[in-house]
Amino acid sequence: MGPDQFFAQLNGFLAGGKLNDSFVFAAQHMPFSPDNAHFLRLLARSLDVLGFPEEGMRVAARVADAGVGRTSPGGFFDGDANDVPPSFAPLHDLLETDCFNEGFSLAAQRTPFWLENPDFLRFFGHALHRLGFVEEGQSVSAFAVSLVAHRGRFSGKTKGEHQRYAELGHSHPYAQDGQHEQWTHPVWDRRARMIAGRIPEGATVLDLGCGNMLIERYLPASVRYLPCDVARRDDRTLVHDFDARSFPPDQGETHVVCLGVMPYLTHQEALLQHIVDRRKAFLVTFKPNEFIQAKVAAGTFPPAITLGGAHRIATEAGYEPGFAFVLGQGDEVLISGARQDHTGHRS
Repeated sequence: MGPDQFFAQLNGFLAGGKLNDSFVFAAQHMPFSPDNAHFLRLLARSLDVLGFPEEGMRVAARVADAGVGRTSPGGFFDGDANDVPPSFAPLHDLLETDCFNEGFSLAAQRTPFWLENPDFLRFFGHALHRLGFVEEGQSVSAFAVSLVAHRGRFSGKTKGEHQRYAELGHSHPYAQDGQHEQWTHPVWDRRARMIAGRIPEGATVLDLGCGNMLIERYLPASVRYLPCDVARRDDRTLVHDFDARSFPPDQGETHVVCLGVMPYLTHQEALLQHIVDRRKAFLVTFKPNEFIQAKVAAGTFPPAITLGGAHRIATEAGYEPGFAFVLGQGDEVLISGARQDHTGHRS
């Protein structure tokens, strides 16, 4: 494989958020070392995919200036080593001996490389620290700590609660007015910031299932924001129950966003069909049934829309949808489409 083919395929993986595939593929074709600028740029791109854009830019800038990573070896930063589960200890040992190719390859085969996986984040933070990107490694590892702390404060539902929500509807807990602390999830916040970066100046955004309206804080000042949800979040909220097939009329929006809502709905295809029927640019995240079958079987989520089903709904409406993993190669996918006019042309 020539260099052009290699980088085209690697960039394709990264554009799709496929971090596991990116590292397995790259490890087979180049050395992972602190003096390989191509490897270090892969780390920078991965930080951006994971929702650490500032850290990614700092790594890229250092590589552009110096072409290499560390000037002196770095190991764990204080407190990180104590949080490594026993099953991951051998992977961290490989990092300590600079076996980065083997470490990343084994890790990629063992665990999802995505923002909601604290074991991976600790591994990635350790690798950055070991390569001399100390501040960036601390940022990633500190996020893992905040993620675990959030889960500890708002622990998961019991089996009985899952059964009750399956009967009432998995969106039932969100059908209460106001904003709620447990919905300000650290991963959801990073997701909102990432999606906001794709909204242009001067747009009008309809946020379906707005929750705590996390995306609003990251939108450009010139953007008009329209929140919509199953309950009233503030005085602006358009109240509609998507599972009852109640949707807002056209608000003159240019973009429709729907983040983290689809997995809790019983009628997921109906919501996506409504979104594409609005003929606007759209950005929707969902958990395809292919990726969450065990969670569906356990009652954590209702039966979900498939990748093929989402593609069919969008293409039949005239879109050429794009698909990408959200914040790494986990179980959440972003489907997006460009704005449609009445003739079906995209703009």
